[in-house]
Amino acid sequence: MIVDILLPFASVALAEIGDKTQLAVLLLATNTRHHGRLFLGVMSGFAAADAIAVALGSTAAKTIPHDIISAASGVIFLAFGLKMMFDKSGGIDGKISQRGPFLSGLILIGVSEMGDKTQIAAMLFATKYDALIVFASVLAALAVLSYATIHVGSKIAGSLPKKRLNEAAAILFLVLGLASFLG
Repeated sequence: MIVDILLPFASVALAEIGDKTQLAVLLLATNTRHHGRLFLGVMSGFAAADAIAVALGSTAAKTIPHDIISAASGVIFLAFGLKMMFDKSGGIDGKISQRGPFLSGLILIGVSEMGDKTQIAAMLFATKYDALIVFASVLAALAVLSYATIHVGSKIAGSLPKKRLNEAAAILFLVLGLASFLG
């Protein structure tokens, strides 16, 4: 039972450090004062993606080709980046205020996590270990990392100009989108 908890927790935590979803969470955190709502949205996105992974086990990887999932994720990141690059209504900050931090976190993480290595890892762990324990363990790892990332983002927000943060976010989303097509 300890293996059911520790192996998925450690694997997902290590794999998620520096991942595109954590970078996205960091950027969202720099553009809102409602960090609790953002955290709940991000965790809801992770919960949805990983619930699907755990429920489907290894069959999802056979049902939906990884190339299609990766391409969809890339298109979403490119769309976010282009919208932020050319939108004069406040960039990501404007989008968070329109959608709210909860919905922004839910949509971005829920969609971009589909087919991600940590989702696939959760799926594979669920084929070998107790699915509910794997799900809880994976969410615990993602919660710890997301909380820390949001905390760092909230500290960065006050020290950098919003315009520069939006430009950096747009470029990062474009790079992540393009990278989805290369790897």
